[in-house]
Parts: sequence; C-alpha cells; structure tokens
Amino acid sequence: MFSKEGSAIIVEFKAPGVSTDEHIGDLSEYAQLLAAKSGGKLKKFYGYLIGDEVNTLRLSGNWTPFPTGKGWFQSSPLLDPNTRLPLGETYFEILHFRDVIDRAKKRIGIYQDKLKLDLKRNNL
Repeated sequence: MFSKEGSAIIVEFKAPGVSTDEHIGDLSEYAQLLAAKSGGKLKKFYGYLIGDEVNTLRLSGNWTPFPTGKGWFQSSPLLDPNTRLPLGETYFEILHFRDVIDRAKKRIGIYQDKLKLDLKRNNL
C-alpha cells in the first residue's frame, strides 16, 4: 500500500490448473474492501491476477488484450455496490505465470551481464 499516493497494489497468484477467469471478481472485491477499510484514503487500485489458465470466452467487460497477445488489462471506476457512488478507480491485469517468469529473467539477465554474475541455481 502507498498511503501517501492513495494507492494499493493487489497481487493474486492462482494454483496451477485453476482458471483465472473464475477469480476476476476477486480483484474488485479486494479493492472494495481496501477502499472501505481505508476510510477513503485509498483511491487507486492496481490488481494483478496471475495463473496458467484463462478461458477467454469468460472475459466479460472491457478486457483488452496486450499487443503481444500475452495477457489482458482493464481500467474502470470502482463503485460502491449499493449506492453506485465512486470509491476510486482500478487498473487490473490478467497475466500468465510463464510470461511473468520470462520477463523477470530478462530483467535479471541485464544486471547479471553488467555485474558479470552467474546466478544459476546450482551456484546459489
């Protein structure tokens, strides 16, 4: 949480074989709970749902695929479910676990090369 900026990051990893599309509502629910518990101090919520399966036919709403075709994102207002008054805004992503690992390896690889480190598992 970044209370000075009024934002929070929500990351949810799903177990292998669990379809992330079945848990999209979790991100909104967590954002609603954090908004309520913060007394209005948190207004911006970044959510990341990471897993290995997605049924794209179940992606309702305004999910947009990334240009690479690996993952989806959406941004929308966060509304109180009863009064429909605005609580803040959300930016959510659905990512494949393998893509997150590949990106991390690329980032680490840059530092590895610059520092001339060999970080292979058998050397740790």
